[in-house]
Amino acid sequence: MQNMFGLLSSMKVNSFDYWDTGLHEFHPLVESPLQEFRFKVSHPSDLENSHVRTSKKIVITRYVYNEPDIWLETHKNLPNQEVIVDRVIDDLHDNSILDLIEYWKETRGAVESSFSICKEIGDTMEMFLENVKIRFQGSLVKSGQTDKSTSTKIKSVSIKIDSVSKIVVYGNTHIQTARDSKVLIKVMAVESSEEVSELILKHFYDIRDYL
Repeated sequence: MQNMFGLLSSMKVNSFDYWDTGLHEFHPLVESPLQEFRFKVSHPSDLENSHVRTSKKIVITRYVYNEPDIWLETHKNLPNQEVIVDRVIDDLHDNSILDLIEYWKETRGAVESSFSICKEIGDTMEMFLENVKIRFQGSLVKSGQTDKSTSTKIKSVSIKIDSVSKIVVYGNTHIQTARDSKVLIKVMAVESSEEVSELILKHFYDIRDYL
């Protein structure tokens, strides 16, 4: 970006939407770290970009390539506190999401970190959560809600990591379109409530994150 004197300068911003491809061209324009960075991935190496890795929250709006076989390898080590993948990834099966949970459990992900993804419509969300419960010896979280509110459509399974933290996997069971099939993986302190709070609901129904 040029200032009024025609000299190259950088921008200090909290959030940035980058709709073009080629993060290497974007790199010199904005100072890190960002609070939120929304972008599309044109190549797996984009996920190594310094702006991507230092942002508190990233939202991946699109993939220009399709390599589901390497998805887990390129996404499991993202250091961001919050990662949102807002597209259904063709041929990415539920096992890859289960493997991501396994990796977070083994490496003891940081408390308050989260990963949200739209899973392919194959097995129902209820079946997916049952598979989570069985594989990780987790427990189904009972909702304190008895009505038919939006929060009762979000089911969850709690998985113990250690004496300090746990992983809670939330899934939307009210699916009308492919992009409703959202899974949220969140690392929480052991004493934290697993109930579906307003903050959890925002992951599933924040329209801006799923444009």
